Amino acid sequence: MITPNPYHAIDAEKQKLLKAARIELFKRQGQSAYDIQAEYGRWLIASMLAANLGGIVAILQSDKYAELLMANIGHYLVIGVFLSILTGCLTWINYTYISTYYIKLQLRDEFGADITISKWTKFLVPLSFYAPIACFTFSLGLLTWCTWMALNAISELATPKPAIPYLSELLGVLKQVAPF
Repeated sequence: MITPNPYHAIDAEKQKLLKAARIELFKRQGQSAYDIQAEYGRWLIASMLAANLGGIVAILQSDKYAELLMANIGHYLVIGVFLSILTGCLTWINYTYISTYYIKLQLRDEFGADITISKWTKFLVPLSFYAPIACFTFSLGLLTWCTWMALNAISELATPKPAIPYLSELLGVLKQVAPF
């Protein structure tokens, strides 16, 4: 007669506990991914929309410079608004893929489901992670460019012309008055 090894029972019990701990870990990671992505998406969209729309509002409220600034840099700010919305959409897509991935892992560990991660998912998860960062960086670059262009245009228009003419202007006037 073969006596059962008491250590096999402990190993099976440990395996059940480890499996339950793993399932709980994936549940928490899935919830954490949801919370972080949702918070990140809200912050990113709010920041970018505020900056770009604030630039448009500031231009429209500048009385004598509004037409010039809107014609020269307004379209960059509109592109920035579009990019901020695109960033939010890409962030949501990233959250969706990551959340789905954790659900699949949970199904595999909890119910023994056979899961496969498609080639598209393996391609789109990193893409949907880096694309919002690229959109944000591009929008920030456009906003910086717009600010620089607006400040240059305003300073050029607001700088008073000197009361004493430049030498080249003085020579031009002298040639007209006294041709020699």
